[in-house]
Amino acid sequence: MTQTIDHEQAVVLERRAGIATMLLNRPARLNAMSTAVWRGIAEAARAADADPEIGVVLIRGTGRAAFSAGADIGEFEEQRSTPERALAYARLVHEAMEALVAIRQPLIAMIYGYCIGGGCEVAVCADLRIAAEDSVFGIPAARIGLGVAMEDVQRLVDLVGPSNAKLILFAGQRFSARRAQEMGLVTELVPPDDLERHTYQLAEAINQAAPTAVRWAKEAVGAVLRDPSLADHPDRAERAASLFATEDFLEGVRAFMQKREPRFTGR
Repeated sequence: MTQTIDHEQAVVLERRAGIATMLLNRPARLNAMSTAVWRGIAEAARAADADPEIGVVLIRGTGRAAFSAGADIGEFEEQRSTPERALAYARLVHEAMEALVAIRQPLIAMIYGYCIGGGCEVAVCADLRIAAEDSVFGIPAARIGLGVAMEDVQRLVDLVGPSNAKLILFAGQRFSARRAQEMGLVTELVPPDDLERHTYQLAEAINQAAPTAVRWAKEAVGAVLRDPSLADHPDRAERAASLFATEDFLEGVRAFMQKREPRFTGR
């Protein structure tokens, strides 16, 4: 199902052929992160996660000028003018970030243009970040006296390591797409005119794989990041072996033997 973009809606969720696209939909403001955007992200993430027909989720900004240029500074006086209001705002942001991280399907961030501040933190929540070669990254919180939530810092450190995380956070500078890739912030760089085609082709390739195996891969990588010793997963061998009992495994073997494309069901 494809939804018509409602330009009054801060976040739009489109569904088509097993792929859901979350659009940060404020192009006139470079898709700046307003309270409406944070609420919309949480709602759209939960809706995509709950849809059994969706195999991959993309998140992107409307247009090619920006994934998101960061927080909507125009809301600061109202939303973050006191510690109490700032805490309420932080809870709203945390809810949205956790909803993104909790999506069971692979989450891909497709990045044009500016990917700054809260927008960059949203991209860090994705499993993969595919970016245009002329995109720009940065988290300038230190330049306006703000702190980044520890959960967001943790995800950044997991992605780029402690030294690069400090480099990104200390001075709040902007980085080219190439430098962001060198740090590990970007998974893959693509010429701007090829970005949409390339990213959706990647999403389609993932969507054609066995959903049971893809979900296991995402869960397993997450488990390794949380606890490299895997002490909390004494049954890990048995859980991995359980994939051999799935319909997807049987269909994959049959399709290989019959030299045809598999028809996976996610069971």
